Amino acid sequence: MNKKKKKSAASIFIRNFVRSVVLILVLSACGYGSYKITFLYYDKVGAPKDNKAAKIVKEYFGDVKVEDISKNLILSVEPESGQIKSMVLEIFNKSTSNFDYITIPMKTQFTLSNELYQKLFQAGCEAPQIIRLSKADEYFSEETLYQYMVILLEDYFGIDISYYTVVPQQTFREMFKKEERTITTEGEQPVTGQYSVYCLKNNYLEKVRQLNDADAWEKFIKESYETCESSLPLKGKLEYVESYLNGNIDCAYFHSIYGQMKNGYFEADKENSAKMIQELVNNTVPYSAPQNTESSNLKPSSSDSGAGDEVNIENLVVEILNTSKITGLAASYKQKLTEAGYQVASIGNYTQGTLTQSKIIVKDQGVGQTLLNYFPNAQVEVGTLKTGIDVQILLGTDAAQ
Repeated sequence: MNKKKKKSAASIFIRNFVRSVVLILVLSACGYGSYKITFLYYDKVGAPKDNKAAKIVKEYFGDVKVEDISKNLILSVEPESGQIKSMVLEIFNKSTSNFDYITIPMKTQFTLSNELYQKLFQAGCEAPQIIRLSKADEYFSEETLYQYMVILLEDYFGIDISYYTVVPQQTFREMFKKEERTITTEGEQPVTGQYSVYCLKNNYLEKVRQLNDADAWEKFIKESYETCESSLPLKGKLEYVESYLNGNIDCAYFHSIYGQMKNGYFEADKENSAKMIQELVNNTVPYSAPQNTESSNLKPSSSDSGAGDEVNIENLVVEILNTSKITGLAASYKQKLTEAGYQVASIGNYTQGTLTQSKIIVKDQGVGQTLLNYFPNAQVEVGTLKTGIDVQILLGTDAAQ
């Protein structure tokens, strides 16, 4: 009799345990399915134009004021579509006259706080809780897009952004170029990674160096306001003139938020990025020398012509050949790279053998370095490619891991 009771109790325990595991798996599958369906919905439908998201904007945005330490979110926008293509947070300290520029990759993906997500939901805004910055124009209407970029970043990093400035994409390219930097994040478990950092171009620096008096600075600012859109009125921007005169643009420092690429998107390191931003905001020591590019392994990936910035990444024509004989591998990477902005002209099978290590063949030296975000073990070499192709990717068996 006791044996039967023990056996029965054991059976009940096993059944309940199995049911619990099945329930957890079902809930996880539902959550993941909901996540994928949400992004598919916004890919197909786009931002609702008649949402009530402006309510949140009014709640967050009051009168923009001139601050002793300004945090200016610079947004590079494609004039035709209004889509944001690049983003840099400029920190300027009137006391130290320090300039800091922090690159925020457009591929960044992060989760909104429950508080902000609930406010958006209650206001009738249908943006998902997991946000991709590159798709912000699909979540928010044109009337609120730029304000919401400020709100999203303030919410995630816990910072106070003073104002935003929207500049045409061509103007942004004339100001900034991309450089590759190897950075080790601080913390309990330091991580070393490759970061693309926007730095001021030499031509732009030379233009600023020639602004030797207040009149020249005022003229420069007024001319820039003719082509840009800013939440800070021109009158307020002109209040920075005296501080700009005391600054040394050659001592501007350039940074990037921390994180890593995952499946074609940049996963931000929230804690270390927020800590880095606050340290820059709270810094009271004037920069007396240019940024030490040797110690931080700053390596230009392009010249001032603009090669290597976001427009040329998008203009790179890529061919993907599968050497691994793993069905669907080339198609999978075509989707990832297309979403990232590359032009994938064709995919196919490689007939000259199987590679264990992927290979990236480029037409010109320095091209395609950002592809290492997707193929970290790949070998990059310059070679001869057929007409119309800038980069050829030979997928090895390592690409399937």
